[in-house]
Amino acid sequence: MTAAILIALISVLLISIPGALLLRGLARWLGKIENASFINSYTVCLVGSALMLLVWWGLTAADMVSLKFATLLVESLVVTAAAYITAGKLVWRCSWLQSVKANSPWIVLYAGFMAFMFNKFSSLMPR
Repeated sequence: MTAAILIALISVLLISIPGALLLRGLARWLGKIENASFINSYTVCLVGSALMLLVWWGLTAADMVSLKFATLLVESLVVTAAAYITAGKLVWRCSWLQSVKANSPWIVLYAGFMAFMFNKFSSLMPR
């Protein structure tokens, strides 16, 4: 069990590296955030992921099965947007609008991915 948690933690740390590089570019280009660096963009990724994990951790498997996929998709999108935009605002010390601009492409990509995955999973669920 401990090894699985350690592997998951290392995986999240490694997967966040490309996300931080992408987010740094978006923050500088779209958000016009001058102090966006790799380190604080990496921190935004980790804090945003941790906030999402806390919310999803509160849901049990029974809760997720009882909800419709569209509800889970909307909840996932709202939690993701709130987590990353808030983390960006706090870490980059920028305005809300700058954080929204920097995180919007990432959130749209995430929404598309989640819609695709929920669609695939819905075909596996019994009717």
